[in-house]
Amino acid sequence: MAPREPGRTDRHGQQRRRQGAPESGTRPNRKRHPASRRRATTSRSEEGRDEGRSRGGSSSHKTLSSGALEQLDRENERRRLRAERERRRRQREGGYEAVDGGARTAPHRSSNRHDRSRKRRVVSGAAMEEGRVRTPGLRGGGGSWAEDEFAREKYEAKKMSQERDKKRTRKKLWWILGGIGTVVTLVLIIAVAVVVSKNKSGSGPSSSSSSSSSSLDGKDAGKVPTQWKNTYLDPWSWKSTTDFNVTFTDETVGSLPVMGLFTSWDDSARANDQVPALNEDWGPYASRPARGVNLGGWLSLEPFITPSLFDYDAKLGIVDEYTLCQHLGRGAGDVLEAHYASFVTEDTFRDIAAAGLDHVRIPYSYWAVEVYDGDPYVFRTSWRYLLRGIEWARR
Repeated sequence: MAPREPGRTDRHGQQRRRQGAPESGTRPNRKRHPASRRRATTSRSEEGRDEGRSRGGSSSHKTLSSGALEQLDRENERRRLRAERERRRRQREGGYEAVDGGARTAPHRSSNRHDRSRKRRVVSGAAMEEGRVRTPGLRGGGGSWAEDEFAREKYEAKKMSQERDKKRTRKKLWWILGGIGTVVTLVLIIAVAVVVSKNKSGSGPSSSSSSSSSSLDGKDAGKVPTQWKNTYLDPWSWKSTTDFNVTFTDETVGSLPVMGLFTSWDDSARANDQVPALNEDWGPYASRPARGVNLGGWLSLEPFITPSLFDYDAKLGIVDEYTLCQHLGRGAGDVLEAHYASFVTEDTFRDIAAAGLDHVRIPYSYWAVEVYDGDPYVFRTSWRYLLRGIEWARR
């Protein structure tokens, strides 16, 4: 390193020791220089310092400029990210963007607590459309319009649900009451039918026994051929002989017996004054319609018409005439003939004519004339009662 020039001063303006100066502890004899020399020396020292500062300042200025640019870039990036986050947050919260399409930059938030608590001024129209305005008139501000609308819709939905539940409950109640009324009505109808059937059954045997004894008085049971004993052609095996011709005959018409049918009748009878007699032409039914009634449940059994005949445990499965005859077995003939003899009488036909009716329909089943292998039905008993019903109708 080159030795420093003599006469140079340090930054405190003091003259440096020259080479070969005495060590510390000894005071050298200093010579006083003239003021002009000191000033010159000082000027040169200051010039050197200024030159050094100028050189160092230039390099430092260059270094600070690149760092400032980097810092500015980082600050711009942070602001851009902050604006992007603010824009996304406003989109999530139902916010809006500026009209020009650019994202609205979030304002710089001061760290001052007073600035944070300061109310933000917003455009009332846009804020109200976004639902960011508190509902006026509520203490404490209340929720937004969107929240109020949601609460109102929720309340309306709940109210409609409650009304539907009330309607369903009311409708269910009416159904229950209607079902109870129907059951009560059916019970009353069945009870009346059972009572009437029992009354008729109670009066039937006495009348049939008296009529049977009177109809068969003086008759010879020996006239019935052996092969017809205790069959549908044997009047002594019938439960009722009222209004039956008990004179034995095995004559048939179309392979059907006419036993019990009388051979004489009156064709001049009529149901009422509005219809012609039996021996007169009825005419077209378009101008004179038939007015009649159906006698269901008599010769063809129906459980809902004659429930007393089907009064058994449901586990037995007795639901029609087939299962009833299966259950009764050999006793089916006695049970069914007792029903045939009492369910419909000649008074029934008189009541029909008195009501102004002129026709009667009598349903009967195929076992009235024929049965097949395995059939449990009572064979041809109902056929005899059908013939008697026709004779009653002709009267």
